[in-house]
Amino acid sequence: MNRKKLILVAVAGHLLLTGLHGLVHGAIPVIPTGWTAAFAMVSLFLLPVAGAGLVMTGHHRNGGAVLFIGGIASFGFEGAAHFLISNPDNVAQVADHHASFEATAILTTMGNLLLVVAAWIAVRGQSLTVFKQSILQIFDFG
Repeated sequence: MNRKKLILVAVAGHLLLTGLHGLVHGAIPVIPTGWTAAFAMVSLFLLPVAGAGLVMTGHHRNGGAVLFIGGIASFGFEGAAHFLISNPDNVAQVADHHASFEATAILTTMGNLLLVVAAWIAVRGQSLTVFKQSILQIFDFG
């Protein structure tokens, strides 16, 4: 399987797991609002799709950087919200559909790491210094 197909599979897997967890969120219901909804939309959906799109159009380093940022941001966000911070989105706080919420929370949080794998695939064989520069350019630090 070539690099682009592997990236598409990784991003599609991430989006599938995220979508399944979103369905459970709707069934409970625990609906994110405000900044948490905005952050989730950007880190869980926008960045993965944008990163994959960049890679598909030949911008491997920049696409890899976007996928990496999305993967780390979404992993940290979901890990904290689901398991560390006391809030309605925490697995321990959910009574209705607890088993499905817990299972999909674990799967989607781990699925965020698929984006990090996709980033590695995108830049595999390229200098890590160049990859670091791509990340810094996104934030306009370099």
